[in-house]
Amino acid sequence: MPMARELAGSRIAGRTVDLHMVRTESEMRACDLVFIGQTNGKSIARILGPLKGLTILTVGESEGFLEAGGIFELKYDRNTVQININLSAENAQLKLDSRLLTLAKRVVVQKKQPGIGRD
Repeated sequence: MPMARELAGSRIAGRTVDLHMVRTESEMRACDLVFIGQTNGKSIARILGPLKGLTILTVGESEGFLEAGGIFELKYDRNTVQININLSAENAQLKLDSRLLTLAKRVVVQKKQPGIGRD
């Protein structure tokens, strides 16, 4: 997690970034942001499941992270980092700045299926 280590101790919007390795659901629930490194789709869904509906920004770097319910997916292309965004962030009660959306390489909008979810 070289990128995460670079951010540790920095200040963003007046808040200090603290880096913690978490292993339990209760530890994750105490975070504002959860970063999930390379893992397979089934593991991503299992990790993200307990965080649904909570105000936690989820960031991952695995293929299929958005489809598993993650909010930001980081892709590495040569020497650049690209961001993909899942607009279901509204379900996590997060508001995304429109300027961030213009930086995204891909934006996913998960449509609600009839009879599923809130009306």
